[in-house]
Amino acid sequence: PGLAGGARGVAGGAAGAAGVQQAAEQREEEAGAAEGLASPEELGALAAAGAFPVHQTTKPGIQALDLSPGGGQLIASAGGDSRVSISNWEGKRLHSLPGHSKKVLDVKFVGEGGDVLTSCSMDKSCKLWRKGGDKYSCVGTFKDHSKAVTSVSVHPSQKYLLTASEDASWCFYDVGEGLCISQVAGEEGQGGYTAASFHPDGLLWGVGGEDSLIRVWDIKSQTVAAKFDGSEGPISSLAFSENGYYMASAAQNGVRLWDLRKLKSFKTLTPWGEDYKGHTGVAFDGYGAYLGCVGSDSVKVYGVKQDWSQLAELGNLGKKGGGKCLKFGKLAQSIVVGASDHNLRIFSRP
Repeated sequence: PGLAGGARGVAGGAAGAAGVQQAAEQREEEAGAAEGLASPEELGALAAAGAFPVHQTTKPGIQALDLSPGGGQLIASAGGDSRVSISNWEGKRLHSLPGHSKKVLDVKFVGEGGDVLTSCSMDKSCKLWRKGGDKYSCVGTFKDHSKAVTSVSVHPSQKYLLTASEDASWCFYDVGEGLCISQVAGEEGQGGYTAASFHPDGLLWGVGGEDSLIRVWDIKSQTVAAKFDGSEGPISSLAFSENGYYMASAAQNGVRLWDLRKLKSFKTLTPWGEDYKGHTGVAFDGYGAYLGCVGSDSVKVYGVKQDWSQLAELGNLGKKGGGKCLKFGKLAQSIVVGASDHNLRIFSRP
């Protein structure tokens, strides 16, 4: 089925590459500064508040993180132990959600308040969780993919989910109805999808693949609006700035920065040197002022308005392969990090 009852109901789509540029320029005009946003000096002063064991040690690794809306009081983490954990900023695990049978690869809050989550896994499924009373329960399981579901994204309207899979397809779900509205296959012979993120306008969805390409999909027309090449190896992480005109992607040859207004890469960051080929995760803060990169044994923060220069380095991420993912807290006054062990790491102002 098409998206007539779904994506086409949320907004009018972007038309090809020109639509990608138009969406970026429109977000640029709407962008504004945030009062209380951490300064570069304050970012540099962030210190480790601790490493908190929120997942099991038998199958360690935190694959993805998300913060609850409205200030991010809750931290959701996707674990190699097949569980979703929900913790607070003191590092206390409040809930541990069993249900997946293999490693959880992504997790997102849905809606306001932190009472609904979605997660996806190597077990080929995507789940919806809802809080009732003092616990979360699984209220829906989607099994439309034939291989691992590597990413789940929540549409800005909070009404729809998109999943990307190693089977080289993506699915569009109606959260309220609990239905798969559409499943869209990739090009014949292409590799699977490894990372994905929504553009802030809700019309475009960036998906990185095993084939080193980033495809930006127009979700209304279900067509590829633009392709970005030049990376080496699978795309390990992908993020759009909140102002909508920058995209950051991580692969084996570093972190590439893309200007969506010009549809080209303008800079490549190599946070841990050109010889580093390990995993790198990327995330912008909520106002598009800073880009965080995590990998090796540290987090490095770059300033958008400082010509992408490095502003801070936060270390001590453990000895089991280093960082996997990160999120900026409210107003970039803190950073939460998931690494290859079972510990959640929180950096905050002293």
